[in-house]
Amino acid sequence: MAKYRRKPVFIEAEQYTDPSSVDRIMDMIGTTGVNNSPHGLYIFRGDEMIRVLKREFLIKYKEDRFFTLSEDEFLRLYERIDK
Repeated sequence: MAKYRRKPVFIEAEQYTDPSSVDRIMDMIGTTGVNNSPHGLYIFRGDEMIRVLKREFLIKYKEDRFFTLSEDEFLRLYERIDK
């Protein structure tokens, strides 16, 4: 039986941890429409709203698409390549 593995996918990501991470996330997304509340970081882009909870990673893929992953799931799926 043939065996296969997933091709490597390269992404950009920032983890939401503290006020300095909010600045990096805003730079990555290219927006200043952000509400940093005790319940999470709310990012507004046109008609879209992205919520990032503490310790989650915001992931940029394709040209201008974003999604979030928990810290555990992110570390299970990805390894850092630029140190």
